[in-house]
Amino acid sequence: MPGLFSCSDEEDGESYPSVRTELVEALTGSDKNVSEIRLDDGTRYRVSQSISAGTADTVYRCVCTFNYSTDTEKLSVYTLKAIPSSYPAAPSTLPSDPSAPYKMISSWVSGRYINAYLSYETTSQGDHRFLFVEDSIREHADGKRSAHVRLYHERPANDPGSYSQKQYVSFPTYYYQGKTDTVHLEIGGKTLTALP
Repeated sequence: MPGLFSCSDEEDGESYPSVRTELVEALTGSDKNVSEIRLDDGTRYRVSQSISAGTADTVYRCVCTFNYSTDTEKLSVYTLKAIPSSYPAAPSTLPSDPSAPYKMISSWVSGRYINAYLSYETTSQGDHRFLFVEDSIREHADGKRSAHVRLYHERPANDPGSYSQKQYVSFPTYYYQGKTDTVHLEIGGKTLTALP
């Protein structure tokens, strides 16, 4: 969820820089370092810091806390964390128990994505997996086509859950560009609609 924060130290009067927290695309170069941060509004920032990622020439969907100084034209990245974001899988790839509960806190459409902020119960006894699955492509009487996708949550068997953990997820609607006219994503019983 986008945010803008600023604070100052009242004891010495020193101001701290304004920071923003947004969902972004982090692009890596051939050296596996993040070379560019792209915002959902299309704004691009070159990254001068050394931020290592797992794979070369890849786009990661991340939650990023950063500051961009117009005076120095410098981007400072404070945190950058990859979030679940993938093309839709076929129903045959569903895990044995994909219906572990979660709650949707908020959702929104921005840029090329449908985004959600979720809460789920955990005891941190393994990795939870969030999976987008294509339910169907529907043909309508007016000749238009719609994609219907659902978010599934898989919880490890040894993680019964005792406290809430928060998680961003982001679905790339551009996957359906040229294939359908609309994308409908069901998250926690609510359907969000976007253009591909």
